[in-house]
Amino acid sequence: MIPQTHQRNIIGSSTEKSRFGIAVGQQAHIMRILRDTMYSDKILAVLREYSSNAWDAHCAYNLSHVPIKVTLPMASSPTLVIRDFGPGLSKQDALFHFTQFGASSKRGFESDCADCAAMPTDEFCDRCLDADVLARAHEANERAQKQVGSLGVGCKAGHAYSDTFTITSWFEGTKSVYIAVIDASDEGEMRLVHEEPCGDETGLEIKIAVLPSDVTAFHDRARNLFRYFEPRPDINIHLPVVQRHNFKEGFLTEDYNNGWTAIMGCVPYRLDLNQVKELLEDMGLWDCLHSISGGVYFPIGAVQFNAGREELRYSSATRKAIVDQLKALVDEYVEDTLATLADPDADGWSKRLKANYLSRRLRLDLPSKYKDWCGDWVILHPKDSPYVPVGTKFRVTTHEGNPSSRVTVSEHSCIYIKDDQRRLAGFAGLSKYTSLIVSPFTTEDGWRAELDTLLKNARVDGIPIIPISTLQWFAPTGKSGRVPNEKHSVATFRLKPGYRSINSPLSDNWVVEQRKPTDDDVFVIIRHFKPLNQAEQWYDLLNQDRDLAEKFGLTFPTIYGYKTTIKREVLPADCKGTPYMEWRKELFKGCVTRKWVDLRRADDWATILKDPPYYPRGVYTRETFPTLAKQLGKDHPVVQFFKKRDEGIALIRRSFQDQNTCRALWARIGRKNKRKTPPELALDSILEKYPLLKTVAKDVSLWAVTELENLPGWVEYIRLKDDAVSS
Repeated sequence: MIPQTHQRNIIGSSTEKSRFGIAVGQQAHIMRILRDTMYSDKILAVLREYSSNAWDAHCAYNLSHVPIKVTLPMASSPTLVIRDFGPGLSKQDALFHFTQFGASSKRGFESDCADCAAMPTDEFCDRCLDADVLARAHEANERAQKQVGSLGVGCKAGHAYSDTFTITSWFEGTKSVYIAVIDASDEGEMRLVHEEPCGDETGLEIKIAVLPSDVTAFHDRARNLFRYFEPRPDINIHLPVVQRHNFKEGFLTEDYNNGWTAIMGCVPYRLDLNQVKELLEDMGLWDCLHSISGGVYFPIGAVQFNAGREELRYSSATRKAIVDQLKALVDEYVEDTLATLADPDADGWSKRLKANYLSRRLRLDLPSKYKDWCGDWVILHPKDSPYVPVGTKFRVTTHEGNPSSRVTVSEHSCIYIKDDQRRLAGFAGLSKYTSLIVSPFTTEDGWRAELDTLLKNARVDGIPIIPISTLQWFAPTGKSGRVPNEKHSVATFRLKPGYRSINSPLSDNWVVEQRKPTDDDVFVIIRHFKPLNQAEQWYDLLNQDRDLAEKFGLTFPTIYGYKTTIKREVLPADCKGTPYMEWRKELFKGCVTRKWVDLRRADDWATILKDPPYYPRGVYTRETFPTLAKQLGKDHPVVQFFKKRDEGIALIRRSFQDQNTCRALWARIGRKNKRKTPPELALDSILEKYPLLKTVAKDVSLWAVTELENLPGWVEYIRLKDDAVSS
């Protein structure tokens, strides 16, 4: 984003002056302030800054249709990974932008010339004014206009949450791994710890270790943040669909408690209408907007925000942009409503909903010819029968059985067809205050035609019509006839599809299911709606299983839950069917083919040695392994170990998109026994045969052999041990 700047000319005289700056030796203090106090919500800051940087990378390089990849931390793997597939960063750019506060590549073209720096934006001195400079400036500015970042602070946000995080860049054929660390100086440093060829792969990845206690918080923040991304990220949790009326300039929602949101690029900001109240009142929009909820979209750079990108900064330019965009949204809704009212093919219910919302919620006047579409309710019966609902083949009542034909104009209103003779009080989910009940006198088809005619004459055709038999029914008890909370008194449930409810009880994920169990059922035993021996994260695990099954084209079953209590204990042996954790294992076993076996073995070899946090004195080069093979022989166990590891890495690199799927698949299947893998056995054999390697620092381990500087000594040691064994 190209930030808004102001050209200032100072007129005056002075005998003494001093330039503003940062006091010598106070860099650590200033950086600590930026890290620790800039963000009030550090978890959200990490998600927002790195995901918006990834989004920027895609937008700037014509990849806006490609979703970024976000792997949220789980209880079993508490690590956040955010990955883009943009061009990546060169070594020079990575080491510069991730360490220098204020450095950003998103503010457009910035000349190195001091004369140019003193000139207005987009102007250059005569010495620098040539076609090459103008072309580079145009390209840089064009990219910057598509990006939401510009402050030069966001890429350091990882240190607001953790002292250490990892950056991986795939750039021009080389994969480079860096570690950013806050060290004893409190200033920190960034180290290049690994490089290897990567072919045509490009992109940037941020990896941050997360406290297990923060896993749920990361999920909650992500669900709220990523609903505004377009396209939505490739993510390992289910993102809820937000019900809203979308328009070009923004959207309106029926949830009036959420307030207003400003979305610039992919970043949402809370929009405080009180900051622009006077301007809205002058335009006649305050009464229209302050009691409803919605959001407005802004072009990149149209509004200003604070340094932490947590709140808008209500400058005069930002306030004007907000009011202009809100007016544009209202104008668009008005035009859409008028177009619907004028459309002869639009149904009457759609016209009433839009006219009612415009006049009642937005409090705006409609043209006089459309006034009769407004109103909070509609009477169904014809004018010559003002009090009795008319229907020769059906009757219309409220949920209490009282004759009525008044329909409330609301998004929640509907007509229920009573095709089930059980008591209305027993039907769960019945919308009691906004709906009517139609009870046919006959089973013949003629009653429906008569009802459709009645609705069309009342101009409410298009209102939802729902057979009441599609709702669940529970027998009412007690004198009041109220429906009890059936979940307290029953023991059999069915799991709803979708994601775990965020701010509601776990019981909301289950519905009561009265049925006869079969041997084909898949079930879990639950206590307090948590599967036994499983934490709340089981719901996230289930969604991951569902996503993995979808990748393999597998059908996911209905899952039943059987309640166990202290008084009435339920064991797996008491239930028909297969426990879910056993069923999932058998399901995914059927997915194993030679491809996944080979990829798992390659992954075992590729990950047998953890990359060291640094290569001692930077002496590891491509000459290491040829030299080692030449001196020890290509069939030597140490040489073969590194060779198989490299082959595993090569296969993983060619199939990197399948790596996570492979790991997820084998994590669900498990190993048949606890025996060590071939790479683990090979490493144990080497360390047992050459015990001096065990004395090397744990984070370096066998990598010590690869140091060219010390290679002759290690080769001599290995040969001595080989000779001792052979003799």
